[in-house]
Amino acid sequence: MIESREYPFLPVTVEAHHFQQEVLAFVDTGFDGFLILPETYLPQLGASDFVGRWSLADGSVVEAAEFRGTLAITGLQAVIQARITCLGTEIILGRAVVDRFAITFDHGRRIIAVE
Repeated sequence: MIESREYPFLPVTVEAHHFQQEVLAFVDTGFDGFLILPETYLPQLGASDFVGRWSLADGSVVEAAEFRGTLAITGLQAVIQARITCLGTEIILGRAVVDRFAITFDHGRRIIAVE
């Protein structure tokens, strides 16, 4: 079990290619994907594994660099094979990751994650 008092964020360790870093990710239960990193991470990640097409909330479609990698909620044992996308300006953790855990949103004060 881990507890994050940085509501609504969870610490995540992300690895792709030679890149490894712990980031604080916004938990977005409306996002079906794995992890979005800001485009500013592109130089650190290097060449993308592929390019994905994304439909945004405003109806527009954009292309984004994507990477094969792994994710772990920092402090928990599970390591998840993940698709990591560089798009926009925020770090967003989606349901493809959080659905694998018991997640409690505790009254806007903390998030608890249990394997």
